[in-house]
Amino acid sequence: MKKLNVKLKNCYWIKSMDYTFDFGKSNVYLIYAPNWTMKTSFLKTLRDVSEGRKPKDVIYKIEWEATILEDSMPFENINRIRPIKTIDLWFEPKEVSSLIVSNDKEEYDKIFAWIAKAKSSIIRKLNRLSKVPQAELEKTILKDFNINSWNFIEAIKLLIQDLNSSEGLENIEYKSIFLEDKVLGLLKNPWIVKNIEAYDKKFNEILNEYKYFKKWAFTPYKAKVLIKAIQNQSFFSVEGNWVVLSNKDSPITEIKEFQKEIDQTLERIEKDAELKEIQQKILKRTKPIQAFQDLMETQWNKIIPQLKDLSNFRKKLWNSYFFQLKEDIIELVTLYESWLSEMKRIQTQANLEKTKRKSIVKEFESRFYVPFKVDIKDSVNVILGTKEPEIVFKYYNPKTKKYDISHDKKSLLGLDVLSGWEQRALYLLSILFEYNTRKLAGQEHLLIIDDIADSFDYKNKYAIIEYLQEISEEQKFSMIILTHNFDFYRSVQMRLNVPSWEKWNKNWKGANLAVSASEWNIKLTSWSEYLFPIEYFKSKYETCEYKLISLIPVARNIIEYTYWINDIEDDWSVFNYYKDLSSAVHIKTQKLKVKELFEIYSIVFDRDFENEDERIVTELIEKLCKEIVKEEATEELNLEKKIVLSIWIRLKAEEFMQSKLECNNEIDWAQTRWLFNQCVENNRLDPSVNFIDWEEIQEEKVLKEVLLMTPEAIHVNSFMFEPILDLSCAHLIKLYNKLIQLQK
Repeated sequence: MKKLNVKLKNCYWIKSMDYTFDFGKSNVYLIYAPNWTMKTSFLKTLRDVSEGRKPKDVIYKIEWEATILEDSMPFENINRIRPIKTIDLWFEPKEVSSLIVSNDKEEYDKIFAWIAKAKSSIIRKLNRLSKVPQAELEKTILKDFNINSWNFIEAIKLLIQDLNSSEGLENIEYKSIFLEDKVLGLLKNPWIVKNIEAYDKKFNEILNEYKYFKKWAFTPYKAKVLIKAIQNQSFFSVEGNWVVLSNKDSPITEIKEFQKEIDQTLERIEKDAELKEIQQKILKRTKPIQAFQDLMETQWNKIIPQLKDLSNFRKKLWNSYFFQLKEDIIELVTLYESWLSEMKRIQTQANLEKTKRKSIVKEFESRFYVPFKVDIKDSVNVILGTKEPEIVFKYYNPKTKKYDISHDKKSLLGLDVLSGWEQRALYLLSILFEYNTRKLAGQEHLLIIDDIADSFDYKNKYAIIEYLQEISEEQKFSMIILTHNFDFYRSVQMRLNVPSWEKWNKNWKGANLAVSASEWNIKLTSWSEYLFPIEYFKSKYETCEYKLISLIPVARNIIEYTYWINDIEDDWSVFNYYKDLSSAVHIKTQKLKVKELFEIYSIVFDRDFENEDERIVTELIEKLCKEIVKEEATEELNLEKKIVLSIWIRLKAEEFMQSKLECNNEIDWAQTRWLFNQCVENNRLDPSVNFIDWEEIQEEKVLKEVLLMTPEAIHVNSFMFEPILDLSCAHLIKLYNKLIQLQK
């Protein structure tokens, strides 16, 4: 894969995107994408493509387009794309045999899928006949025939080998008899089984005297149900309605007469002690017993002879089902036997590579700190009846002083004991197995990775970067790494040495990209300037007013962190520089001029530029801010503009609060917070509501937003402006407009 062109239209939140990734020049593309721009939608789209589904617009249901071209040709092998999202606890490697690291893996997967499909078809058909749940069916059959094997196909092959005729029981549902506790409890009563045939004979003699009854069909007990229904529905209240019984000359026209006729029959039955005792047990009105009664009524001549040997009855039921499906079962067995030797050969090879799998686990444990040990044990392959590797997680047992408390992935997640980063580590382990599987497949692969290091501490975050570096060194792998974490972005760029545009000619802009979005129209632009933002501002401030202003908090913090204020005399120039710079980010009586700002920079940054600009710095900030607000707001990074906006917002907020307090108080530290506290304590903030763009705004609420949002830009933090980078210019402009509205 040299070039991959991705052209999208209305795919989830991406309205449009068209970009060509040139993997011939760099096999790693690193994209800084602030939240709410494109990461999730891009990943979902490529996931749909990789799984053979169509991307879509899920909200507006409008026309979509997803065209992926590899070296100007349609991208065909979708399995070579592997999207990896931030976290997916139930992530499993795509391939059925994910732990079979073998050159024959693709062939194994195909054979396995063919056999599994044919086997599933048999299971479904047996389920329809027996009504035994599909998940329990294999286990039930093996248990009923006392077969100690995990290989269902081998077992069923033996069971049909001498099956030449049906037992005639295929219309009897196994579930109605053997999966109902109440029915099974009844049939396990020896007295019932012993006397049920005698009961059947006596009951039949009585019914023969009454021609309008029929054994196992219309019985006296069902007649009682009928009488109740006729009475409830006022059948006889309608003139001309009557009931005719086959042994009566005249019709019955009253409910009492009908009731009397039926009661005579019931009296005959209840006078017989044996009949009465059996019928009290067998005719309980529970739903399972009723279902069994209904079955007995239609199949009594087949069921009663089988009740003396329930174990044999189970087998006869299954044999009846097998005979119905004999041709299908033979077809499954033939398919299985034709590929058995090849599958075992491949699996034998895979077992020889067990050390490779263990090396993956060992490396994982050496790089990540997790509260469990990872092991690979042998589990049973339900198709082959052989052993396959399975990942288990072992915890330390203080009683035995061994790691002997084991859980598979499903049970471990079900316990809900893992912290967020431990869950991510578990997820990452699955990804590592998939990566190694793909690496040994020898094909080219594209990994799309979305903020995989979120929630990890620095030790584990760097372990992930180490893995990414190893993947980047594989010639067959290309990666598109997406993140909104600026610190992670810078670390990956440096560790993986992702090329910037300076390393190539002007016709190629490098592999460090950033997202620029306007109403979800996505553009990927070359982006290397902000990898080292202070150096970038320092090299450009003499020609760019935005960068000139952006360096104010940097220079101020350098002075603050370099010199202890308490040790500096009031007349010492460095302390005066700090006070001068503070007057540009706080409302002060002192007014710093642009030319004085250049003088301070020449000392702090050792870059001497002559400048005689007499403008006041705060006036320049106001001018630049108005220019920004007039521009069309987009989701561009524009760090320098965000810093300018943040500085001016805080200045306007302080100006507003000073007007509320009717004072010009100045303090050296936390002036904005101090003014806000004074306004709140003295009830100077108006609780009434103003409106801007149909949004309710309140003075205290707006000022809290200022305190929350602007410090991240006006002070250099350990993440080098990361919070302000991830913040939209549109949000800052909205906050600016709120302040303007409050001052009206």
